[in-house]
Amino acid sequence: MARWERLLGVSVILSCCFIGVYWSYFGSDTEMAPLPEPTQHDLLPADYINTDYVLQRPKFLLFGDSLTERAFSVGGWAGALAHYFYRKVDVISRGFGGYNTRWAKHLMKDVFNGVDGTNTKLVTVFFGANDAARANGPPHSARQHVPIPEYADNLKQMVAYIRGLGVQTIVLMTPPPVHDAGRKEWQVLRVGKEASDAMPLDRTNEHTAGYAAACLAVGKELGVPCVDLYGRLQKEQEWGPSLFTDGLHFSPLGNAKVFEALLDTLASAYPDLKPEALPLHFPWFDQWDFEQPENTAAQIEALRQKGPFAVGKMEPKA
Repeated sequence: MARWERLLGVSVILSCCFIGVYWSYFGSDTEMAPLPEPTQHDLLPADYINTDYVLQRPKFLLFGDSLTERAFSVGGWAGALAHYFYRKVDVISRGFGGYNTRWAKHLMKDVFNGVDGTNTKLVTVFFGANDAARANGPPHSARQHVPIPEYADNLKQMVAYIRGLGVQTIVLMTPPPVHDAGRKEWQVLRVGKEASDAMPLDRTNEHTAGYAAACLAVGKELGVPCVDLYGRLQKEQEWGPSLFTDGLHFSPLGNAKVFEALLDTLASAYPDLKPEALPLHFPWFDQWDFEQPENTAAQIEALRQKGPFAVGKMEPKA
């Protein structure tokens, strides 16, 4: 291919990308997610860049279905969480699209391999959207369906397993509401209008309500905080088309609302689990001894002998 032809091809691709981005922001009626407020990392207050530090970051482990699997997509709630706890924890997504609690509980030995109360500061358990697939719906939803009593029991088993590893900071998250009209639109795109007209919905908001209530009840019974996404998201204006892309999965704005709801739950249930209260991963750069960096390195080496999650404090520079 001639050089000018390659350049022309690249120009066309870049032009299409620009048009797509421009249209998504300025040419569409779809509500865009608002820019997030500055976080601790953006502002860098003194109590965020403290003198406490560790050699290994602890982790937040997010366990769930596709709503967790996609949580690191552009604008995703897990990505926002990782940024909020910048350089304090590693946020790890272990989401499995299409999974219900009946299947997911059998993954826990591998998903939670090596997890303990020292290296893991938080576990979220976010299932129910697939358990709530209707037994009398299309074939794929009938296969995913789990009755409410079994769903609740599976959640209890999951919490017991996590607690058995020494992790006590657990958050349950209810399945979100289902936007029936958006789900129908997705179904038409998937199978065509004629087939969709003869096919029931795989999920409905009314049916999902029972699963959200069961999740809240499990949390109350076990003393585990629960994010009521089902109730909270329906309080948003025009929640269906603005918070969901297909009636089930989150839009950027929907992800922002999930992140906000999770932070509110953490603030009320685990007030010590906030960025400014956690040690930094290695000292801040200007805490090094610039004249004799080997002095700082020696402090780090001394801490290393105490274990990867031992907390050190930088001694003031002479």
